[in-house]
Amino acid sequence: MPEFEPKKALPIGATGLLFAAAFPPFNFGLLVFVALVPWLLSLREATPKGAFRSGYSLGVLLWASQMWWLLPLTKTYVGSAWMGLIPLFIVCFLGSWYFAVVGWAIQKAMARGAFWAIPLLWAGMEVIRGVLPHLAFPYFQIATPLWPFPILTQAAFFGTIYLVSAWVVAVNVLVFIFMAKPKEAGRTGTYGSTNAKRLLLPILVLLLATGFRYAQPPSGKPIVVSAGQPGVDLAYSTPDEEAFRLKGAVAGLYREAILAGSQLLVLPEGIAFGENDHAPQTPFAIDPNVPILFGGQRFEMKGAIGDQAKPKIYQSAFGFDGRWSHADKARLVIFGEYVPGRGFLPFLDAFKLPSGDLSPAEKTSAMTLKGLKVGPLICFEGLFIDVADAQAKNGAQILAAMSIDDWYMGTGAPDQLRAATVWRAVETGLPTVRVGGLGYSMIIDSKGRVLREAPLGVTKALSGTVYVDENPVQNPLRVWVAYAMGIGFPILVFGLSRPGKASPEPKSRRRRSR
Repeated sequence: MPEFEPKKALPIGATGLLFAAAFPPFNFGLLVFVALVPWLLSLREATPKGAFRSGYSLGVLLWASQMWWLLPLTKTYVGSAWMGLIPLFIVCFLGSWYFAVVGWAIQKAMARGAFWAIPLLWAGMEVIRGVLPHLAFPYFQIATPLWPFPILTQAAFFGTIYLVSAWVVAVNVLVFIFMAKPKEAGRTGTYGSTNAKRLLLPILVLLLATGFRYAQPPSGKPIVVSAGQPGVDLAYSTPDEEAFRLKGAVAGLYREAILAGSQLLVLPEGIAFGENDHAPQTPFAIDPNVPILFGGQRFEMKGAIGDQAKPKIYQSAFGFDGRWSHADKARLVIFGEYVPGRGFLPFLDAFKLPSGDLSPAEKTSAMTLKGLKVGPLICFEGLFIDVADAQAKNGAQILAAMSIDDWYMGTGAPDQLRAATVWRAVETGLPTVRVGGLGYSMIIDSKGRVLREAPLGVTKALSGTVYVDENPVQNPLRVWVAYAMGIGFPILVFGLSRPGKASPEPKSRRRRSR
């Protein structure tokens, strides 16, 4: 077993602590601008192998600090806190490889004096872990804690949250350059003013771009929308208790929405059951005076032949504006809505996972309610920019995020899901309504400003005015900017892995040394 070396462990721990302090429950979000500095300083003297191990160790700390909610979730759901250690261990073991590769690549970039590559390496890693099929989990990006500061988030409209992550890391690297003692020569190269200037220009350009967009006045026509938080635990209530409480709560939410003159009332997911294209069964009465949108499960029986045929089951958004419509969820949650390898991994039964897999929709669809085109984001779909982007391309004028965060209450998970919804509003430039059973429920404008937010656990219909365009202005390149960073990650890693020289000693220093 390798000997514990405090000199190497302390910078990793310092970055882990700063990172954790920026995220819930502490929420000192601006710390992300310096969180990586201790770790970067330690990589100056690291070998490539040492940087790889350092990155892996940092990854373990970051994943553990951000995914600890798996412990109380497993304890509540399965009844055993110890079993929660199993998925947490797996997540930390697998997820930390991303950071190991990044640590190795950053050390190589430092050795070559390619400090400009460090922000791209980090952001590219975030893109890859957010898009890999089945394993995609775009969680705790380094830019996430900036959501309460909309003046700092607007660059996401030009390149998604991943561009803002690159910007945040660039600031970290700039601070690192000024803190690091310059080296005249050697393996780690030179950290002079040239590197600082190369980083300072894009940092300032993005800062000006985000400030310019933030200053633009809203466009479009004003409408009143309502987020209906029922204040009902939709995760752990019994079916009878849930139905009874929803019946009374939704009636009150309808009344508040009508009094506010609302043109759309959004409720959480998981509160209805439908079959084919028929009207869904709801535990509450439908009031035709306000268009309504909510989530539930839908059974698709078309094409079923004989007793052996199994219907498809979808998570769906149901809308009513005088007639019923629905849109099915395209992005499912692994182990929550479908279980890969179910027949080959019998020990999964101990975790009481769903007995049947849901079906993904073939495509992401928007809905039109009383002339308003709405893009549903059902629960974890709010984490994925490609789903929100698809709704924007569908012509959605407003996004509606319907969730059940009640599974994770008391942990940092609902806070990050709330933050993700704010980022989707900024990226698409679309106002957004978000609703959960107990919260978080909020109304967000197209710049990511939270206009209204309900206290957790109460029954409340938030109503607010947002501006919607007939044809919202979109940036079709924003997702491709993110994909370019993801594609560029292996290219950069390959380029840095090739034999090369360390950054040269400046001519002025060579003259003085003669």
